[in-house]
This record gives sequence, C-alpha cells and structure tokens, in this order.
Amino acid sequence: MEAGEYPERFILDGRKVLHWNGGSVKVIDKTISAANYKTLNEMADSEGCSVNELISRLIRYYKKGQK
Repeated sequence: MEAGEYPERFILDGRKVLHWNGGSVKVIDKTISAANYKTLNEMADSEGCSVNELISRLIRYYKKGQK
C-alpha cells in the first residue's frame, strides 16, 4: 500500500522483491544481459560460490582499487 503512495521510496528489483529506498540508492540499470548473466554464473561456479558472493567480491576489489 505504501509503495503505491510513495513509489520514490521503494525499489522493485529484478526478482520482484520490494526494497526500501531511503534516498541513498540511485537505480541506473535494472537489467543484465543474458551473456553477462551466463558469465557471472560460470565464474561463480568455477570459484565455488554464489553469484551474490562473486559480485560482493568484485565490488570489494573495485573499491580497493579506487583508494
């Protein structure tokens, strides 16, 4: 109900899960290409982790490189 009244305060992700947005998240891209999705799954499988864990690692390495 609140999501309908205040749509700017919520984000609906690709899995149709509603998340609260306190204003700190700017959605730039909501989709991932089929090729990138396949590559992420293959990389995660070869690393023995989930795609979510792989993305967390990639973000962590990216942030280290930015410092």
